[in-house]
Amino acid sequence: SLKVHRATGRALRFYQREGFEIVTAGVGRNGEYVRLEKMLTPTRVVAIHQPNYFPWAGYFYKMAHCDTFLFLDDAQFSKHSYINRTRIKSPTGVRWLTVPVNGSTRQTIAQTRLTRGNWRSKHLKTLQGAYAKAPHFKRVFPWVADLLDRTQAEQLAELNMTIITAVAHQLGVTTSFRCSSDWASAATGTPAMAAMSLRLTA
Repeated sequence: SLKVHRATGRALRFYQREGFEIVTAGVGRNGEYVRLEKMLTPTRVVAIHQPNYFPWAGYFYKMAHCDTFLFLDDAQFSKHSYINRTRIKSPTGVRWLTVPVNGSTRQTIAQTRLTRGNWRSKHLKTLQGAYAKAPHFKRVFPWVADLLDRTQAEQLAELNMTIITAVAHQLGVTTSFRCSSDWASAATGTPAMAAMSLRLTA
């Protein structure tokens, strides 16, 4: 903070242009004075993550503590990852819920298409068998079933982002969402993410 004695209007305008604001004013032994504080520019937090299929609780904790959440949907698709599958706990042990997809690891998540089939009903049946006796099941399960039923996406990224944003809304998360595929960039990896973060915080 700064304590300025006998500050003129011109001096005050100078300090205000430099980001200071008057917090107190008074009269001391040396006459009138004003106390100024440097006002910090609010920091915008950007979180970046691949759009996973029904991600874990920590994913939403990360989302709730940022201003903008960037879906890294133009990252390379990886088989046997959490991008098209999730793990749940069942009475018989760990179970995997896997979304069948077409394509290879040479394509991006946004380019990865879903295969046709009844995987949605299989996932719901597995969830029902695992959590039918869990607290709040009767309230939550119909919502999950309706979400999967009306999410008729053809691409994996669209499916996952629809699910994630719906869950975030239910949790009261007010973060804004963006997709990395919205920006065409020759950079990849960390440089690309840094460039996107700078654009979102500018």
